Amino acid sequence: MAAGTRSNSDKRDECDYVVAFLKSDEFSDIIKKIVSKETKLLQKQIADLETDIQILRQSNIELVKVLTDKSYIQSKSSTVNNDETTVFPITSVSYADKTNSGKTSSGQTLQKRITQKIISGEEILVHKNKKNVAENINIETSSLERNIGLNIETSSLERNIGLSQNEDWVNVKRKKSYRNNKRSITGSCDSIELKAVPKKSFLFVSRIRPNTDKSALKAHLVQYFPEAEVEDLTSSYPEVYKSFKVIVNQTSFEDALDSSKWPSGAYVTKFLLGKSVAAKVPVN
Repeated sequence: MAAGTRSNSDKRDECDYVVAFLKSDEFSDIIKKIVSKETKLLQKQIADLETDIQILRQSNIELVKVLTDKSYIQSKSSTVNNDETTVFPITSVSYADKTNSGKTSSGQTLQKRITQKIISGEEILVHKNKKNVAENINIETSSLERNIGLNIETSSLERNIGLSQNEDWVNVKRKKSYRNNKRSITGSCDSIELKAVPKKSFLFVSRIRPNTDKSALKAHLVQYFPEAEVEDLTSSYPEVYKSFKVIVNQTSFEDALDSSKWPSGAYVTKFLLGKSVAAKVPVN
């Protein structure tokens, strides 16, 4: 009995030791290290798979298009079963096979997995199974449909050209626009007492120092354009610069765009404000 009691006691001690070890921080650290190691390994495998997928997509876009487009497979109403034969009413089949080196090569014969028969204008029988149908067969129906449409359009165009060459062409004279018959003149006689008002041109002048008065700008401009008039405008940043509207005769407009007649850094352009904006400009 004593020996049996010691045996049971030893077993209880072992169980207590195991339980204590499982609850200890040492065992927790071991589990964390194992989980971290396996997680990193899985992450690396996932990254490698993503890289392989990107390479496959870049190397064969048409193949990826057929594999990922479910509606394409459903439109063909084909179910993939082992040793099933499906009829595709097209004129060409292209495929790719992976060699032992891992590089994709085209034009190789897949004797055991794919049997294909290509006859122009006839149906194609492709024997496939569930394993290789998505990996090795790429049916280019979209390219075929585009070629058929192009041929139809080309033949129709050729017929139209042939018909147009046999027809008689007539030269049609275009009617002159009524506006071309209108004429306008500008008077040039200075000997009569009646005088006309010269046509004006408007300039937008900006980036002038904010402490500049319009009288100072006018005093500068009358040296070149005696008829010059200056009006104040509200600039977007009045604390930074001032803006003005300058009025000169139309005959002086080209000379007014001479940069040597304006302060260094000033911005001068044709006045293009709309009516709604011009109505807000103060008039002196």
